[in-house]
Amino acid sequence: QHAVGYVSGLASNGAKPILEVMSSFIQRTYDQLSQDFAINKAPATILVFGGGISGTDVTHLGIFDIPMISNIPNLVYIAPTTKEDYLAVLDWSIEQTDYPVAIRVPVAELVSTGKPCTKNFAELNKYEVAQQGGKIAVIALGSFYGMGEQAAKLIEEKTGTAPTLINPYYITGVDTELLESLKKDHDVVVTL
Repeated sequence: QHAVGYVSGLASNGAKPILEVMSSFIQRTYDQLSQDFAINKAPATILVFGGGISGTDVTHLGIFDIPMISNIPNLVYIAPTTKEDYLAVLDWSIEQTDYPVAIRVPVAELVSTGKPCTKNFAELNKYEVAQQGGKIAVIALGSFYGMGEQAAKLIEEKTGTAPTLINPYYITGVDTELLESLKKDHDVVVTL
C-alpha cells in the first residue's frame, strides 16, 4: 500500500518510478491504486508478477488483479505476450506522461519472437489482429496468447477454415470497433 502511494507521489513530481509487485500483494492496495495512482493520473509503472493460480495457499492466489485493476478509471492495464511486447510496452510506459500504467508480466517464460514489436501502445484499446480469418475468432490475452495460437491451428486443422486470431493487449479497454466488425463474418468467438 505504501509503495503504490510512494511511486504515485514520485511520478506526480516528475520521477519515472517502476514498482514490481506480486499479483496477490497488489490486491491489498485498492484504495492507493484508485485514489493516489489513478485519480491523480500519476505516470508511474507497476509491474504485476505471478498472475494466475499459484499453489494451494488461498492467500496468494494471483487471480484477482485483473477484475480489480481493470475497473479502476484512468488506469491502463496491459498484458504483453512476448519478450519484445514486454520490453516495448515497458519503454512506452516509462516514456509517456499521460497515464498510470500496470503491466501484467506473463507467468510463463517470456518467449522471444526475434522480431521487434511494432505495436503503438499509445493508441489505447486497439487490439491487434495477428491472423485474419473467418467464421471463428480466437481472442487470447497475455499468457494465454500461446494457447490461442495453438487453438487457431487446431481449429484450422479440424474445420479447414483459418480463424481470426486477435491479441487484445489491453485489459482495461475494449476495441469496440474491431469486436463489432466480427459480427459481419464470424459466427463464434472464443476468448482465452
